[in-house]
Amino acid sequence: MANFYLAFEVIFPLLAYIMIGFAAARMNLWDEDTALTMNKMVFSIFMPALLFENVRIIDLAAGINYSLILYGTVSTLITFIVLCTLIPRLEKEDSRRGVMIQGIFRSNFILFGLAVARSLWGQEELGDTAILIAVMIPLFNVLAVLALEIFRGGKVYWPRILRNLVTNPLIISSLLGLVVLYSGIRLPAFITTTTSNLGKVATPLALAALGGCFRFEAVKSCLRPLVITVAARLVVMPVIWLTIAVFLGFRGLALISLLPFYGAPTAVASYTMAQQMEGDCELAGQIVVYTSILSIFTIFGFIVIFKSLALF
Repeated sequence: MANFYLAFEVIFPLLAYIMIGFAAARMNLWDEDTALTMNKMVFSIFMPALLFENVRIIDLAAGINYSLILYGTVSTLITFIVLCTLIPRLEKEDSRRGVMIQGIFRSNFILFGLAVARSLWGQEELGDTAILIAVMIPLFNVLAVLALEIFRGGKVYWPRILRNLVTNPLIISSLLGLVVLYSGIRLPAFITTTTSNLGKVATPLALAALGGCFRFEAVKSCLRPLVITVAARLVVMPVIWLTIAVFLGFRGLALISLLPFYGAPTAVASYTMAQQMEGDCELAGQIVVYTSILSIFTIFGFIVIFKSLALF
């Protein structure tokens, strides 16, 4: 019973933030455009501040878990290659193929990763999670662009990919955090207080904005690819890669970091990217919506199982 309560304690705030945003939209306190604008603010200002803070306070004396970074990178690349081979066999429409591929491998790790890790491990010592986020953000972006470019029949334009990477605020904040961390620069209190307070706003505001964007219409038109993507994202991915991680000996914060890495819903940014790159944005939006709703329950289940097995 204690493990059920702990899992509920971790997941309930995330669900509450989403439902608050959804209720606010239904009550006309904000519309979808406002929620989308707020979401852009979160990923341009608040989330970079949160990531910067968690990277710069990493305890280097405790060491960096390079095996965790290697495992996350290799598993993502393997997943991407397998999906590029498998999804075209399951889906005939090119506009949906790239969307399904990024919907499966590209998790909303930055949002759910730190939130779950902080709830299960505590406010401090989230270095493994922060470093994994800092490394995986560029990889997620590159692979998502590749998937959408390949399956819309276009030529992969590397200058555009590189430009998107170097101007990505999440990547910039990660690099700045690493610079401060390794240089040993001591930032004045007025800066750290500001970035810390901005970071605290990130998770509640991002989840509320996500709830405000929820739309349940038009599911029938994309039901089959939606079911395939949601099942692969929330069940197949975490079952395969978390099982392998356990057998490889990952425990504690490392395993906690991998849980939302594989089990979190599809990244909200995948919807915007699908719009910009001629993918099926209707399907992309439904994938974000339903993985976000159902992940609350699947993550809950994984937490209960892992706590029962004393894996963290």
